[in-house]
Amino acid sequence: MIEIRTIFDILWKGFIIGVVVSAPLGPVGVLCIQRTLNKGRWYGFITGLGASLSDIAYALLTGYGMSFVFDYVNKNIFYLQLFGSIMLLAFGIYTFRSNPVQSIRPVSTNKGSYFHNFITAFAVTLSNPLIIFLFIGLFARFAFVSEGVLVFEAVTGYLAIALGALIGKSEYQLEVLKDSTPDVVEEGKRFIEEKRIHISLKENIEEKLYIEVCCEVGDDKATAVIAGGHTTFIYIERNGEVLFQKQHTASCEKEEECLELTLRKVYDFALNTPLDEISFILETARLNKAAAERSFEGNYGHGLGKMLRGTYEHKVMGDSVFSHILSYTSGACDARMAGAMIPVMSNSGSGNQGISATLPVLVFAEENDKSEEELIRALMLSHLTVIYIKQSLGRLSALCGCVVAATGSSCGITWLMGGTYDQVAYAVQNMIANLTGMICDGAKPSCALKVTTGVSTAVLSAIMAMENRCVTSVEGIIDEDVDQSIRNLTKIGSKGMNETDKLVLEIMTGK
Repeated sequence: MIEIRTIFDILWKGFIIGVVVSAPLGPVGVLCIQRTLNKGRWYGFITGLGASLSDIAYALLTGYGMSFVFDYVNKNIFYLQLFGSIMLLAFGIYTFRSNPVQSIRPVSTNKGSYFHNFITAFAVTLSNPLIIFLFIGLFARFAFVSEGVLVFEAVTGYLAIALGALIGKSEYQLEVLKDSTPDVVEEGKRFIEEKRIHISLKENIEEKLYIEVCCEVGDDKATAVIAGGHTTFIYIERNGEVLFQKQHTASCEKEEECLELTLRKVYDFALNTPLDEISFILETARLNKAAAERSFEGNYGHGLGKMLRGTYEHKVMGDSVFSHILSYTSGACDARMAGAMIPVMSNSGSGNQGISATLPVLVFAEENDKSEEELIRALMLSHLTVIYIKQSLGRLSALCGCVVAATGSSCGITWLMGGTYDQVAYAVQNMIANLTGMICDGAKPSCALKVTTGVSTAVLSAIMAMENRCVTSVEGIIDEDVDQSIRNLTKIGSKGMNETDKLVLEIMTGK
């Protein structure tokens, strides 16, 4: 959120700019005095109000226009401030040498209406477009123009809470906000502006996933607690009356019963299971590709996917399978993180993981004319590898999910390249050696950058694997046994990064 000192800085700069613009006794100032003496104080006040409104219009026009060239302003701030100082000096000399008395007109016997006095003062002030240059000089001199990121952060940090309060339905579970509309979003923003929401970090808890919400409406109060899982309520209270309570401690959290998997079991299942039993995975490809293509048509998030399809980017990366893998994957992430009303297929509860495990494999298969069967089995290998790794990593971790998801897509791409099981294992080893340690700091538009990093490494790891090159057991956390390397990765993510998780939350809630 914007800090108090930032608000104070904006206020005093704005006050100075307003005084400098309005204080000099020019023709408009003389007009105000003249009408006050001849017609009365209210006529003078209305005249000044009309002139002020014109100044405000020019100030907004100047500030809004300069906001579009913020980067240029920021890079050339010294020269712009020098320009502003020179303009202020020139304006001072002009004011000193001018003779506003010459602007005094003979007294009119007709006072006219308040509206007439207001509109004539507004028109007189507006007829002098040179005032824009004065505002430009002042804005530049006092560095009044700021990048609009703070507003974005202030809104996105609370919007989900506001929407949950307005339209959230618990029966929708992970789709709790699916009924949101543009009107509801605007209402949610008003909630935020009215400072109805406060977020803080809960102290002295051991749970990785813990959400406590306290709501007040009039004299009514309610509290709800979620822990252990994103949709698991453990406590609900209203006006002091406990409506629901479920015994829960972090130490007794149990994961769902799951199969004992190995990379070999995953590989054999993906390649040998009858197609009609696994062909459903094509729906994943369809949905996630549609999300990417939607992002290319609009302007979502940081626009990374759309950017990677541009002429300038092609000059750097080329119009290749590699650049297409990056653009489609990051594009789908752009759309999802920016709230595009389009579904994506997830993996292990994460849409971005589903995107990262799907689109690199899909794009590679399509652009290398692979058969539908090859695509199905490669996608299955990718997604099952992600599920296998997530089994021991757990639901929540400070380890970025793109590390796991991109490892799956690297396996799928390696197999589509003609790789054997050993080469698929090499790809996993290369991924773990490269990306372990990338942190997760929440779902947000910049996730597209991390996703792109992950899938670019996936392609690199696959290429190395096909050359029978892999990081060895004498290097870092890698073990001779690929499954042990996976366990080393998940141990770091589930145990080693607990303090990292707490520190990330402290930083995020302390902004």
